[in-house]
Amino acid sequence: MNKAHFLWVDDEIDLMKPYILFLEEKGYRTDAATNGSDALDMCREKRYDIIFLDEQMPGMSGLQILSWLNTAYPDLPVVMVTRSEDEGIMEQAIGRRITDYLIKPVNPNQVLLSIKKILDKKELIAERAAVSYREAFAWIAEEMDRCSTAGDWMALYRQLVYWELELERTAHPLIEMLEQQKSEANKVFGRFIKRNYEEWMVVPTARPLISPELFEKTLFPLLERGEKLFFILIDNFRLDQWLTVKDIVSKQFDSHDELYFSILPTATPYARNAIFSGLMPRRIEELYPELWVEEGDEAGMNLHEEELINRQLQRFGIKKSISYHKISSNREGERLTARLPALLKNDLNVIVFNFIDMLSHAGTESKMIRELTADESAYRSLTRSWFLHSPLYTLLEAIATNGGKVVLT
Repeated sequence: MNKAHFLWVDDEIDLMKPYILFLEEKGYRTDAATNGSDALDMCREKRYDIIFLDEQMPGMSGLQILSWLNTAYPDLPVVMVTRSEDEGIMEQAIGRRITDYLIKPVNPNQVLLSIKKILDKKELIAERAAVSYREAFAWIAEEMDRCSTAGDWMALYRQLVYWELELERTAHPLIEMLEQQKSEANKVFGRFIKRNYEEWMVVPTARPLISPELFEKTLFPLLERGEKLFFILIDNFRLDQWLTVKDIVSKQFDSHDELYFSILPTATPYARNAIFSGLMPRRIEELYPELWVEEGDEAGMNLHEEELINRQLQRFGIKKSISYHKISSNREGERLTARLPALLKNDLNVIVFNFIDMLSHAGTESKMIRELTADESAYRSLTRSWFLHSPLYTLLEAIATNGGKVVLT
């Protein structure tokens, strides 16, 4: 016998008896009520796992009962089972956070499916994810040995990140097996980089897209087509973090993602200067010695980013209006969003958000931050929370409302 306990509320409860008997055969206990008043009293006396609720009843309507349940028991799933196909009622029910909506006459298996979606969804998804990952495990291990190009490694990395997020969502113990596989992949990838990196530096046709080519191959073609762009760089932002917030961004933008390789060292002063200058660090020092700061002065190594962007545009003969902004606090982000009407007049707006990089550095100095980001899952969760409540999210919403285009990295 299942432990799940339901309450079915319908003024024509006798017509619902076949469904109640069907659920009892499946091991579920179901109480019945014929009106809202009795239903509310029963909810006060017992704990129910799901309420099945008719909309059209004498006295309190189903929507009125739903409002009371939302207030008293906000986490209690409610399934509306009604003859009403009125779109307005459906919208009201959805707006009041109805869990599911079934239209009479209902097939008993529809009711069972609704129950499984509500009560067993997490377990079913976890079970399916575990089976699928076990099937993928051998393929990933074999692919590690076969990877011979940058494209191979990007595809494998996408797979590893996909499974990491899938298993994390279900808190499945197989995540430990994946972490071991990911660790092994890092070692093999390190050997791949050691074999190929120097050649990439001297033979451009042999390499994947790298940091210094990002503007040339991604932004400049769009600018030359007359697009007005926002280039937003979130320092220390990884693919797994992007996928953690992608669903939020996709509500405002049609999006697609591509991967590129950072130069070495991947540290901010080198990789970010390479992006904005379109040059390797040594070449920056040769061409613009006045803009290059020696390695010991890390705090000053990103002080000339706006000028490096302008120099890169000049080298490629691109004459566009640009602005550059570095955001290190919410107040700065809010001020920038307030200036959006002016920014929209520019051809290119380059914006750097430092929060995630600041967070990673704080983790080495602050015990509280270390506890908040104890593992990769916690780090991603904190990233998503920051993103949702950050001025960056507000800025993206405003850009989308005004039809702007964004390149985010």
